[in-house]
Amino acid sequence: MSKVNTQPYKGSRDFYPEDMALRKWMFDKWRRVCERYGYVEYDAPILERTELYLMKGNEEIVSDQTYTFEDRGGRSVTVRTEMTPTVSRMVAGRRQELSYPARWYSIPNLWRYERMQRGRLREFWQLNVDVFGIATEQAEIEMIHIVDDLFQAFKAKRSSYTIKINSRVLVSALLEDAQLTENQSAAAIRLIDRIEKLPTEEFAAQLDSITGDKEISKHVLTILQSNSIDGLPPHLQALDSTKRLQTLLDTCRAHGISNIEFDIRLMRGFDYYTDIVFEVFDTDPNNNRSM
Repeated sequence: MSKVNTQPYKGSRDFYPEDMALRKWMFDKWRRVCERYGYVEYDAPILERTELYLMKGNEEIVSDQTYTFEDRGGRSVTVRTEMTPTVSRMVAGRRQELSYPARWYSIPNLWRYERMQRGRLREFWQLNVDVFGIATEQAEIEMIHIVDDLFQAFKAKRSSYTIKINSRVLVSALLEDAQLTENQSAAAIRLIDRIEKLPTEEFAAQLDSITGDKEISKHVLTILQSNSIDGLPPHLQALDSTKRLQTLLDTCRAHGISNIEFDIRLMRGFDYYTDIVFEVFDTDPNNNRSM
């Protein structure tokens, strides 16, 4: 009889009691912060119909980064990689019954088939916090306050992390100015999402292949070097979304969140990101990455 392999599936990990105690401690802090803002917890099945990810996602990501298979009923199903499609489905299913704004949070178990890195396995848990029914920048202001409070709950110094924000509407306007087609813009957005992972020359070469015009690429690259809203062309500064970004920056800074900054290169690859996006980055040069 062959010896049983006692290791967990590649990309996952076991939680022995001492590990589970630490995880529980961490999740309890997350819950306390969220519930202090009036958010309530929900959950959902770990399997979703694959079509849900294809509707507003990226077919390449679904093909390359998900655990997708056909069940015994011949249906294509995907192990959830994130919670946004699921929570959107759930809210849509009861949209007439819910009272708004609806504030929900979840700590789902997720899977993503991708190259493993230090601190990033294929199986992971992720805090998801969503508010539905607020159309103004107050939603983003509330979210960034929650993010900052989460870090403060773990006694993190604000000098140890930076909150970067941007607007996809702003970037879309930039690409429209450059007279890119819809397909070219979609490809450029996915490329910008990877800008920090590519050498400058390679990024420029890939942008050239998308635009088909080095002068257009040069124009886009020049604006992507802007490190402040004041440095943008006047017509981009005049966009409602850009004004929302400025209000967001000013309000958060006035409330003591001094480590927030504008970054026009910050982008999200999925189509359901429609306007303001933000991420938190570790400022430690040995781990300078999104958290």
